Amino acid sequence: MSDDRSRDGARARVWDTTREADRYWWECANRSMDREPVPARAEVRPDTATAGQPGVWRVTIALEQDALRPGAHLTVQVPSYWQLDLGRPVRIHPTVLHLARPEDATPGYACEARLELPAGVEAEYAVSYASYDHVIDIAIIAGEVRPGEEIALQLGSEEGSLLRAQLHAQRAVFHTWVDLAGDGEYRPVSSFPAVEVIGGYPRMLRLTLPSAAAPGEEFEAHVMALDLKAMNPASGYAGPVEVRDEAGESVVAGPVEFRDEKRAIATARVTAPAERGVLYLTVMDRERGMMCRSNPCRVGGSPVYFGDLHGQNYCGQGTGDMDEYFDWARAVERLDFCSWAGYDYRTPLTGGKFRERVVDVANRHNDEGAFVVLQAFEWSGHGGHRNVYTPADDLELHGGPLRRVPPDTIIEPGANVPSGAKPEYLWRALEGIEAITIPHHPKFLGRADWAYRNDAMQPVVEICSQWGISEAGGSHSVQAALLMGHRFGFIGGTDTHKGQPGHGPHGLNEGIGLAGVHAPELTRRAIFDAIRARRCYATDGPRTLLDWELTIDGRTLRMGKEGALTSGPRTVSIHAAAPERIARVEVLRNCEVVHTLTPGERWGDWEWTDTADLEPHLIRETPFGDAPFAFYYVRVTQDDGRRAWGSPIWLSGAR
Repeated sequence: MSDDRSRDGARARVWDTTREADRYWWECANRSMDREPVPARAEVRPDTATAGQPGVWRVTIALEQDALRPGAHLTVQVPSYWQLDLGRPVRIHPTVLHLARPEDATPGYACEARLELPAGVEAEYAVSYASYDHVIDIAIIAGEVRPGEEIALQLGSEEGSLLRAQLHAQRAVFHTWVDLAGDGEYRPVSSFPAVEVIGGYPRMLRLTLPSAAAPGEEFEAHVMALDLKAMNPASGYAGPVEVRDEAGESVVAGPVEFRDEKRAIATARVTAPAERGVLYLTVMDRERGMMCRSNPCRVGGSPVYFGDLHGQNYCGQGTGDMDEYFDWARAVERLDFCSWAGYDYRTPLTGGKFRERVVDVANRHNDEGAFVVLQAFEWSGHGGHRNVYTPADDLELHGGPLRRVPPDTIIEPGANVPSGAKPEYLWRALEGIEAITIPHHPKFLGRADWAYRNDAMQPVVEICSQWGISEAGGSHSVQAALLMGHRFGFIGGTDTHKGQPGHGPHGLNEGIGLAGVHAPELTRRAIFDAIRARRCYATDGPRTLLDWELTIDGRTLRMGKEGALTSGPRTVSIHAAAPERIARVEVLRNCEVVHTLTPGERWGDWEWTDTADLEPHLIRETPFGDAPFAFYYVRVTQDDGRRAWGSPIWLSGAR
């Protein structure tokens, strides 16, 4: 908190925009999650909005049993990503808010936040920006708000600037907290007011097929109409649409009608061709002129499972609740697996009702054979952020509450996993526990320090996310780590904070981020084991099917494997199918492109033999004393610039 008023319990609290103050507000709210709720009646009107809808919103709160006396505080968080109509200003200065008291709000630069109180009550209120949210703190100065009496907030004004709802379709919650004693110890109200934000007018279609089907098998195709706000499921759309063959000439399913007014999602039953190959279908709405081609489905092939292991919501830092999170992953994005990975230092991940709720919701949504949820959390220590995953159904990975500690703190095996410590202490604390750690955004915030290596505990790296592409460029890149000797495969993830796994930003290379996993079945054990074995790859959004292998001296190594270094040519076999035409297929040896194909088709199987003498190209010196080695990996780029990266294969000599 940043001004003198915050030291007086009877004055409105102002939460500063500095990092430490942001963290303090989030810790204050998160610390209060397990406390007994204050019985209250709370609502916001209107309670439904289309994505991005501007308006005037009225939030009312009435405590049912307790009174608000002088010194008490009522604090309301306006949902993240709600902002001034037209989005101006774009946080050009930390003191410029989208929402402010009327005396501080200049129309066009801020919306008005007006306070209404019962007769005889005096209060002071302040609006501040804390991390993602505008926080409105109301301090009672005189009088008493009796049980049943309402306090109201009007957000936006018809006489000035309107407040625009978020662009993403989700239940937007106005989290509301009460500090009855004025001592800074908050409790949540028993019912948070919320606005159901739904998608807008349909502008495009999406058709999602399973990654594989048996010849002649009947399977389910997933059809969705999307808006242009944030590619939300559209509302008010009934169709009908038809699913047709790739050329759009023959109807294979339909007409398909959409029956949910708020979420335009439907399914169609389709029969795979009798012949093996790669299947593409189209979906078409002739009346509206909307058409879209599906992702590839390999008929007669083994399935690839797609997922997003890295996302958060309000329980970590962001928006949306836990049930919405997993429902979005399964029902909207049609992911095969996902994880919720909340921050270690923002959420009490061990002990208490909050941890139980996170674990229980994840376990309830885990549906072996249909939709897999891995337990996880994000560790933010020295040398970069790492996400921790386990195939177990309990997230009890530490011996006590998380805490910030100096980087050189010694941690005993199996003890509390600290944030702020070096990665080697995280790995030491996880000894004897079945878990892996995955570095993410290594080039960006909390850059990875590749001096720390543990191939068993760190088998893969997140090569792309909403932060960007970390493949190349500088000492923190994935390529830099590979050249140092690290042995890890590739995955992608969104790192969404909007509670929508698989639904990151949608511009080119902004990093939607998906992981493709080659596993024998869709179970927690199989997905975890395949990632640990590096039988996986990354894409920055498209559901590209990718597998590759390397043959040397009659031995074939599959993607992610290590093999002995011997003389002789090395044959690379690549199998890929992409949603769009493939512009380039590149083979990289020791991070240098040594062969490029330009297929110009959406799918194909290709071979190339590296006949060069490998001896001059061996990496002989690493910080970890590796035996001489070389490695290869594959990169596939579509016409639209979207990419997929196949995990490396290593060839190592004797020490």
